[in-house]
Amino acid sequence: MYLTVNPVSTKTCSLNKKAFTLIELLVVIAVIALLMAIIVPALNLAKRKAASAVCLANVKNMALAWYTYQENNDGRVVSPNTTDVDINGNHADPSQPGWVANPIRPNGTMCNGGEGPNAPVTDEDEIRGIEKGALYDYLEAPNVYHCPADNQRQSKIDYSNIFRTYSSPRGLRNLKFSRITQPGMRFCFIEEAEGRNWNMGNWDFYNMDEDGFWEWRDPVGDNHGDSGVLGFCDGHAEVYKWQVPFTLGRVRFFHENDAVMGYGFGGLNDVYSRDDLALEAPLAENDSDIAYIAKGWVRRK
Repeated sequence: MYLTVNPVSTKTCSLNKKAFTLIELLVVIAVIALLMAIIVPALNLAKRKAASAVCLANVKNMALAWYTYQENNDGRVVSPNTTDVDINGNHADPSQPGWVANPIRPNGTMCNGGEGPNAPVTDEDEIRGIEKGALYDYLEAPNVYHCPADNQRQSKIDYSNIFRTYSSPRGLRNLKFSRITQPGMRFCFIEEAEGRNWNMGNWDFYNMDEDGFWEWRDPVGDNHGDSGVLGFCDGHAEVYKWQVPFTLGRVRFFHENDAVMGYGFGGLNDVYSRDDLALEAPLAENDSDIAYIAKGWVRRK
């Protein structure tokens, strides 16, 4: 007996085996690429929106803690200066304790600024300083002091990431709450784009002089593209969209150059243009953001 193979059935089986053609593969790849082009920007936008929402919640909690502190302490507000607290949590002026301290190293020494690349300031160092501040009893959550979108900024001095995103304005020093007019308009926290080892000292915006002149001093944060988050003395927080390229342009210039140099100048009635900053621009393009910060500046003449 001989075993025979049906040639028709073999041919039929081979014809039933199908594969993608080159055209079909190219179409599939093109569709995937199109979907990625649509989905990735949407995901990035959602991520930015989520970070902005977390940052807004952070600043609101900080503003509420700031407001609660003065309610519990006879109208005394915390000092905006990070140098007003020592490593033991003692305050230079007990009547106005510092809200946070400078970073503290594991051996108990305090960072005082200017530490070089061989002594980077870590997140843990900054957190130890935060825990020594007067506000920590009212907000015992170190991560609240950090915006999740503030993840690209590095110190120009020690090349470490900077943990604490927010600073308090200089105008709050030596001030009681009763002297703050319209607290719902005056801010007590702002995102800062410090380029040194950490957000040192306070956030400074030069106060109005006899000629009604305002000047930028410290850089605003640019963690949300064209917007920043501020906390106000009545306990609320808001997102402000910077109106002019001049504002964030000088922030980026600041980051690309010396970390401790002047941030730039500009006013409601005039604009200083410094050759080394190349910041020449007409007043009409510069005054709206300055006007917003000037309106929120707590110390009035």
